[in-house]
Amino acid sequence: MYRYRNREKKFIPFTKKHTTKEKQSILKNQTSDIELHSKIKEYKNIIDHYLSIEPKYINFLKEYEPLLKEFKLLEVRLNNSYSNLKRDFIKETELFLIKYDRHDVYFLNEELEKEFFSLYNEAAKSFKKRYNLFSELNLHYSYLFPKDFTKDYVIHWGSEWCDFPRELNTDIYNYSELYGDFKYSFGGAVYNDSRPMRTKRTYELFSKILQVSKDHKFLIDNKWVNCQLPNLVKPSYVNWYFKKLIDETNKEIRKIELILRSRKRKVELADNLYFVYVMSNLAYPNIYKIGWTSSLPEERAEELTGTGHLHPFKVEYSKKFKNAEKIEQQCHEYFKKNRVANNREFFEVPLNEIKDYIESIK
Repeated sequence: MYRYRNREKKFIPFTKKHTTKEKQSILKNQTSDIELHSKIKEYKNIIDHYLSIEPKYINFLKEYEPLLKEFKLLEVRLNNSYSNLKRDFIKETELFLIKYDRHDVYFLNEELEKEFFSLYNEAAKSFKKRYNLFSELNLHYSYLFPKDFTKDYVIHWGSEWCDFPRELNTDIYNYSELYGDFKYSFGGAVYNDSRPMRTKRTYELFSKILQVSKDHKFLIDNKWVNCQLPNLVKPSYVNWYFKKLIDETNKEIRKIELILRSRKRKVELADNLYFVYVMSNLAYPNIYKIGWTSSLPEERAEELTGTGHLHPFKVEYSKKFKNAEKIEQQCHEYFKKNRVANNREFFEVPLNEIKDYIESIK
Protein backbone atom coordinates (compact mmCIF):
# COMPACT_ATOMS: atom_id res chain seq x y z
CA MET A 1 0.00 0.00 0.00
CA TYR A 2 3.03 2.32 -0.07
CA ARG A 3 3.47 4.93 -2.80
CA TYR A 4 7.10 5.35 -3.76
CA ARG A 5 8.70 7.38 -6.53
CA ASN A 6 12.22 7.23 -7.89
CA ARG A 7 13.13 10.66 -6.64
CA GLU A 8 11.93 11.86 -3.27
CA LYS A 9 11.12 15.49 -2.61
CA LYS A 10 12.48 17.24 0.44
CA PHE A 11 10.47 17.26 3.63
CA ILE A 12 8.42 20.35 4.40
CA PRO A 13 10.78 22.96 5.94
CA PHE A 14 10.64 22.67 9.70
CA THR A 15 10.11 25.88 11.68
CA LYS A 16 10.05 26.61 15.40
CA LYS A 17 6.36 27.46 15.26
CA HIS A 18 5.67 23.73 14.99
CA THR A 19 7.24 23.00 18.39
CA THR A 20 5.52 22.96 21.76
CA LYS A 21 7.49 25.96 22.98
CA GLU A 22 6.55 27.81 26.13
CA LYS A 23 5.97 31.55 26.13
CA GLN A 24 8.98 33.67 26.95
CA SER A 25 7.35 34.64 30.26
CA ILE A 26 8.69 31.46 31.93
CA LEU A 27 12.22 32.72 31.31
CA LYS A 28 11.67 35.98 33.17
CA ASN A 29 13.30 36.56 36.54
CA GLN A 30 10.06 36.34 38.51
CA THR A 31 9.82 32.60 37.81
CA SER A 32 11.20 30.73 40.81
CA ASP A 33 13.99 28.14 40.65
CA ILE A 34 11.50 25.46 41.73
CA GLU A 35 9.22 26.35 38.82
CA LEU A 36 12.15 26.30 36.38
CA HIS A 37 13.33 22.88 37.62
CA SER A 38 9.74 21.67 37.27
CA LYS A 39 9.66 23.01 33.70
CA ILE A 40 12.88 21.13 32.86
CA LYS A 41 11.33 17.93 34.20
CA GLU A 42 8.21 18.58 32.13
CA TYR A 43 10.29 19.10 28.98
CA LYS A 44 12.22 15.88 29.61
CA ASN A 45 8.94 14.00 29.95
CA ILE A 46 7.85 15.53 26.63
CA ILE A 47 11.08 14.28 25.02
CA ASP A 48 10.43 10.78 26.39
CA HIS A 49 6.95 10.99 24.84
CA TYR A 50 8.42 12.03 21.48
CA LEU A 51 10.88 9.13 21.58
CA SER A 52 8.02 6.68 22.16
CA ILE A 53 6.01 7.77 19.12
CA GLU A 54 7.98 6.26 16.23
CA PRO A 55 7.68 2.62 17.44
CA LYS A 56 4.00 3.23 18.20
CA TYR A 57 3.47 4.63 14.72
CA ILE A 58 5.19 1.64 13.09
CA ASN A 59 2.95 -0.76 15.04
CA PHE A 60 -0.06 1.38 14.10
CA LEU A 61 0.77 1.03 10.38
CA LYS A 62 1.06 -2.74 10.75
CA GLU A 63 -2.52 -2.85 12.04
CA TYR A 64 -3.84 -0.09 9.80
CA GLU A 65 -2.75 -1.41 6.42
CA PRO A 66 -4.76 -4.68 6.50
CA LEU A 67 -7.84 -2.66 7.49
CA LEU A 68 -7.22 -0.25 4.62
CA LYS A 69 -6.85 -3.16 2.19
CA GLU A 70 -10.14 -4.58 3.47
CA PHE A 71 -11.84 -1.20 3.01
CA LYS A 72 -10.49 -0.77 -0.55
CA LEU A 73 -11.95 -4.14 -1.54
CA LEU A 74 -15.29 -3.17 -0.02
CA GLU A 75 -15.12 0.16 -1.85
CA VAL A 76 -14.86 -1.59 -5.23
CA ARG A 77 -17.75 -3.92 -4.41
CA LEU A 78 -19.85 -1.06 -3.06
CA ASN A 79 -19.29 1.09 -6.15
CA ASN A 80 -20.29 -1.84 -8.36
CA SER A 81 -23.40 -2.39 -6.26
CA TYR A 82 -24.30 1.31 -6.33
CA SER A 83 -24.01 1.32 -10.12
CA ASN A 84 -27.13 -0.90 -10.15
CA LEU A 85 -29.26 2.13 -9.31
CA LYS A 86 -31.88 2.92 -11.93
CA ARG A 87 -32.27 6.62 -12.75
CA ASP A 88 -35.45 7.88 -14.46
CA PHE A 89 -37.43 11.08 -14.91
CA ILE A 90 -41.13 11.14 -14.11
CA LYS A 91 -43.45 13.94 -15.18
CA GLU A 92 -45.97 14.80 -12.50
CA THR A 93 -48.67 17.45 -12.49
CA GLU A 94 -49.42 19.61 -9.47
CA LEU A 95 -52.06 22.28 -9.00
CA PHE A 96 -53.74 20.84 -12.14
CA LEU A 97 -51.55 22.83 -14.53
CA ILE A 98 -47.93 22.84 -13.39
CA LYS A 99 -45.82 19.92 -14.58
CA TYR A 100 -42.60 18.91 -12.91
CA ASP A 101 -39.77 16.59 -13.88
CA ARG A 102 -39.09 14.48 -10.84
CA HIS A 103 -35.93 12.39 -10.45
CA ASP A 104 -36.71 8.77 -9.73
CA VAL A 105 -33.67 6.91 -8.34
CA TYR A 106 -34.16 3.33 -7.11
CA PHE A 107 -32.88 -0.25 -7.15
CA LEU A 108 -34.57 -2.55 -9.64
CA ASN A 109 -35.34 -5.16 -7.02
CA GLU A 110 -35.16 -5.84 -3.31
CA GLU A 111 -32.21 -8.20 -3.66
CA LEU A 112 -29.98 -5.51 -5.22
CA GLU A 113 -30.99 -3.01 -2.55
CA LYS A 114 -30.31 -5.52 0.21
CA GLU A 115 -26.85 -6.27 -1.23
CA PHE A 116 -25.99 -2.56 -1.35
CA PHE A 117 -27.01 -1.91 2.27
CA SER A 118 -25.12 -4.95 3.47
CA LEU A 119 -21.93 -3.67 1.79
CA TYR A 120 -22.56 -0.11 2.96
CA ASN A 121 -22.86 -1.27 6.58
CA GLU A 122 -19.68 -3.34 6.26
CA ALA A 123 -17.85 -0.33 4.80
CA ALA A 124 -19.06 1.87 7.69
CA LYS A 125 -17.76 -0.65 10.24
CA SER A 126 -14.45 -0.94 8.39
CA PHE A 127 -13.99 2.83 8.21
CA LYS A 128 -14.83 3.16 11.92
CA LYS A 129 -12.17 0.56 12.79
CA ARG A 130 -9.50 2.58 10.99
CA TYR A 131 -10.66 5.82 12.56
CA ASN A 132 -10.70 4.32 16.06
CA LEU A 133 -7.23 2.86 15.52
CA PHE A 134 -5.88 6.25 14.49
CA SER A 135 -7.63 7.93 17.46
CA GLU A 136 -5.96 5.47 19.84
CA LEU A 137 -2.59 6.55 18.45
CA ASN A 138 -3.42 9.96 19.97
CA LEU A 139 -1.22 12.05 17.69
CA HIS A 140 -2.47 15.63 17.72
CA TYR A 141 0.28 17.07 15.53
CA SER A 142 -1.43 18.51 12.46
CA TYR A 143 1.89 19.39 10.87
CA LEU A 144 2.88 15.73 11.01
CA PHE A 145 0.17 14.87 8.48
CA PRO A 146 0.64 17.11 5.39
CA LYS A 147 -2.51 18.09 3.50
CA ASP A 148 -0.66 17.78 0.20
CA PHE A 149 -1.01 14.11 -0.75
CA THR A 150 1.47 14.47 -3.67
CA LYS A 151 4.43 14.52 -1.27
CA ASP A 152 6.55 11.40 -1.61
CA TYR A 153 6.56 10.72 2.11
CA VAL A 154 2.75 10.43 2.12
CA ILE A 155 1.99 6.69 1.85
CA HIS A 156 -1.80 6.64 2.44
CA TRP A 157 -4.20 9.34 1.36
CA GLY A 158 -6.63 10.79 3.87
CA SER A 159 -10.38 10.26 3.74
CA GLU A 160 -13.64 11.18 5.41
CA TRP A 161 -16.79 9.09 5.67
CA CYS A 162 -19.13 11.84 4.50
CA ASP A 163 -17.20 11.96 1.19
CA PHE A 164 -17.51 8.23 0.55
CA PRO A 165 -18.24 7.17 -2.08
CA ARG A 166 -18.15 10.35 -4.17
CA GLU A 167 -21.19 9.62 -6.37
CA LEU A 168 -23.30 8.61 -3.38
CA ASN A 169 -22.28 11.77 -1.53
CA THR A 170 -23.51 13.87 -4.47
CA ASP A 171 -26.81 11.96 -4.55
CA ILE A 172 -27.32 12.46 -0.82
CA TYR A 173 -26.97 16.20 -1.40
CA ASN A 174 -29.43 16.13 -4.31
CA TYR A 175 -32.09 13.75 -3.06
CA SER A 176 -32.16 13.87 0.75
CA GLU A 177 -33.25 16.68 3.05
CA LEU A 178 -29.98 16.60 5.00
CA TYR A 179 -28.92 19.99 3.65
CA GLY A 180 -32.27 21.73 4.12
CA ASP A 181 -35.83 21.58 2.82
CA PHE A 182 -36.65 21.73 -0.88
CA LYS A 183 -38.22 25.07 -1.76
CA TYR A 184 -39.67 26.33 -5.02
CA SER A 185 -41.55 29.42 -6.22
CA PHE A 186 -45.20 29.15 -7.15
CA GLY A 187 -45.79 28.45 -10.81
CA GLY A 188 -42.52 26.69 -11.60
CA ALA A 189 -39.83 24.33 -10.33
CA VAL A 190 -37.38 27.03 -9.24
CA TYR A 191 -35.22 25.90 -6.32
CA ASN A 192 -33.19 28.10 -4.04
CA ASP A 193 -30.25 25.67 -4.15
CA SER A 194 -30.81 24.36 -7.69
CA ARG A 195 -31.30 20.81 -6.44
CA PRO A 196 -33.66 18.57 -8.44
CA MET A 197 -37.09 17.42 -7.31
CA ARG A 198 -37.35 13.72 -6.42
CA THR A 199 -40.01 11.09 -6.09
CA LYS A 200 -41.20 9.77 -2.76
CA ARG A 201 -39.38 6.44 -3.15
CA THR A 202 -36.15 8.29 -4.01
CA TYR A 203 -36.51 10.35 -0.84
CA GLU A 204 -37.19 7.18 1.20
CA LEU A 205 -34.17 5.40 -0.31
CA PHE A 206 -31.76 8.19 0.62
CA SER A 207 -33.32 8.61 4.05
CA LYS A 208 -32.54 4.93 4.58
CA ILE A 209 -28.97 5.47 3.33
CA LEU A 210 -28.53 8.37 5.77
CA GLN A 211 -29.79 6.15 8.57
CA VAL A 212 -26.70 3.94 8.13
CA SER A 213 -24.47 6.94 8.91
CA LYS A 214 -26.67 7.76 11.91
CA ASP A 215 -26.50 4.18 13.19
CA HIS A 216 -22.68 4.28 13.08
CA LYS A 217 -22.55 7.76 14.69
CA PHE A 218 -21.12 9.45 11.61
CA LEU A 219 -24.20 11.67 11.50
CA ILE A 220 -25.68 13.17 14.68
CA ASP A 221 -28.55 15.67 14.69
CA ASN A 222 -28.21 15.88 10.91
CA LYS A 223 -24.60 17.06 11.18
CA TRP A 224 -21.57 15.11 10.03
CA VAL A 225 -19.26 14.15 12.87
CA ASN A 226 -15.58 14.85 12.23
CA CYS A 227 -14.27 11.36 11.45
CA GLN A 228 -11.46 12.47 9.20
CA LEU A 229 -8.41 10.33 8.55
CA PRO A 230 -5.41 12.47 7.50
CA ASN A 231 -2.72 11.67 4.94
CA LEU A 232 -0.41 9.16 6.60
CA VAL A 233 3.37 9.44 6.22
CA LYS A 234 6.36 7.12 6.14
CA PRO A 235 7.95 6.14 9.47
CA SER A 236 11.14 7.90 8.31
CA TYR A 237 9.18 11.17 8.18
CA VAL A 238 7.91 10.59 11.71
CA ASN A 239 11.51 10.00 12.84
CA TRP A 240 12.67 13.22 11.14
CA TYR A 241 9.76 15.25 12.47
CA PHE A 242 10.13 14.24 16.12
CA LYS A 243 13.90 14.60 16.02
CA LYS A 244 13.27 18.24 15.13
CA LEU A 245 10.81 18.57 18.01
CA ILE A 246 13.32 16.98 20.41
CA ASP A 247 16.09 19.33 19.24
CA GLU A 248 13.88 22.38 19.79
CA THR A 249 12.77 21.12 23.21
CA ASN A 250 16.41 20.54 24.23
CA LYS A 251 17.13 24.16 23.26
CA GLU A 252 14.40 25.28 25.67
CA ILE A 253 15.93 23.11 28.41
CA ARG A 254 19.36 24.66 27.82
CA LYS A 255 17.88 28.16 28.05
CA ILE A 256 16.40 27.37 31.46
CA GLU A 257 19.63 25.71 32.64
CA LEU A 258 21.59 28.85 31.68
CA ILE A 259 19.19 30.95 33.75
CA LEU A 260 19.58 28.63 36.74
CA ARG A 261 23.39 28.67 36.43
CA SER A 262 23.38 32.46 36.12
CA ARG A 263 21.26 32.78 39.26
CA LYS A 264 23.51 30.38 41.15
CA ARG A 265 26.57 32.36 40.08
CA LYS A 266 25.01 35.63 41.23
CA VAL A 267 24.28 34.12 44.64
CA GLU A 268 27.86 32.83 44.94
CA LEU A 269 29.26 36.21 43.96
CA ALA A 270 27.03 37.97 46.47
CA ASP A 271 27.83 35.60 49.34
CA ASN A 272 31.57 35.02 48.83
CA LEU A 273 34.63 37.27 48.90
CA TYR A 274 36.53 37.54 45.62
CA PHE A 275 39.40 39.77 44.49
CA VAL A 276 39.22 43.01 42.57
CA TYR A 277 42.73 43.57 41.17
CA VAL A 278 44.84 46.18 39.37
CA MET A 279 47.63 44.92 37.10
CA SER A 280 50.37 46.53 35.04
CA ASN A 281 52.47 45.37 32.10
CA LEU A 282 55.75 46.87 30.81
CA ALA A 283 54.33 46.69 27.31
CA TYR A 284 51.65 49.25 28.33
CA PRO A 285 53.29 52.05 30.34
CA ASN A 286 50.96 54.12 32.52
CA ILE A 287 48.07 51.79 31.61
CA TYR A 288 46.42 49.46 34.14
CA LYS A 289 44.04 46.54 33.90
CA ILE A 290 41.14 46.54 36.37
CA GLY A 291 39.35 43.22 36.80
CA TRP A 292 38.09 40.61 39.25
CA THR A 293 38.85 36.92 39.85
CA SER A 294 37.61 34.08 42.03
CA SER A 295 41.18 32.73 42.25
CA LEU A 296 44.34 34.48 43.49
CA PRO A 297 45.24 37.66 41.53
CA GLU A 298 48.76 36.25 40.97
CA GLU A 299 47.25 33.14 39.32
CA ARG A 300 45.14 35.37 37.10
CA ALA A 301 48.28 37.38 36.18
CA GLU A 302 49.99 34.16 35.06
CA GLU A 303 46.95 33.19 32.97
CA LEU A 304 46.96 36.59 31.23
CA THR A 305 50.70 36.45 30.60
CA GLY A 306 50.30 33.09 28.89
CA THR A 307 47.96 34.56 26.24
CA GLY A 308 50.82 35.90 24.06
CA HIS A 309 51.99 39.07 25.83
CA LEU A 310 55.67 40.09 25.55
CA HIS A 311 55.95 40.97 29.24
CA PRO A 312 54.36 39.37 32.29
CA PHE A 313 51.49 41.01 34.13
CA LYS A 314 52.22 42.29 37.61
CA VAL A 315 49.65 42.63 40.40
CA GLU A 316 49.90 46.22 41.69
CA TYR A 317 46.92 46.08 44.04
CA SER A 318 44.08 43.79 45.11
CA LYS A 319 41.22 43.81 47.59
CA LYS A 320 38.49 41.33 48.50
CA PHE A 321 34.81 42.20 48.01
CA LYS A 322 31.42 40.60 48.01
CA ASN A 323 29.85 41.10 44.57
CA ALA A 324 33.35 41.52 43.11
CA GLU A 325 31.98 41.48 39.55
CA LYS A 326 29.67 44.38 40.41
CA ILE A 327 32.58 46.32 41.94
CA GLU A 328 34.62 45.74 38.79
CA GLN A 329 31.79 47.15 36.66
CA GLN A 330 31.52 50.13 39.03
CA CYS A 331 35.23 50.87 38.53
CA HIS A 332 34.93 50.56 34.78
CA GLU A 333 32.05 53.02 34.80
CA TYR A 334 33.93 55.48 37.01
CA PHE A 335 37.06 55.47 34.81
CA LYS A 336 35.25 55.08 31.47
CA LYS A 337 36.71 58.35 30.12
CA ASN A 338 40.20 56.88 30.63
CA ARG A 339 39.41 53.58 28.93
CA VAL A 340 41.94 52.67 26.23
CA ALA A 341 39.46 50.60 24.15
CA ASN A 342 35.74 49.97 24.59
CA ASN A 343 36.11 46.19 24.60
CA ARG A 344 39.17 46.04 26.89
CA GLU A 345 39.65 46.41 30.68
CA PHE A 346 42.67 48.75 30.34
CA PHE A 347 42.66 52.32 31.66
CA GLU A 348 45.19 55.13 31.25
CA VAL A 349 45.00 56.68 34.70
CA PRO A 350 47.48 57.08 37.63
CA LEU A 351 47.68 53.98 39.84
CA ASN A 352 47.08 56.00 43.04
CA GLU A 353 43.76 57.31 41.70
CA ILE A 354 42.60 53.74 41.02
CA LYS A 355 43.69 52.58 44.50
CA ASP A 356 42.02 55.54 46.22
CA TYR A 357 38.75 54.95 44.40
CA ILE A 358 38.67 51.23 45.18
CA GLU A 359 39.51 51.90 48.82
CA SER A 360 36.60 54.34 48.99
CA ILE A 361 34.12 51.64 48.01
CA LYS A 362 32.37 50.15 51.01
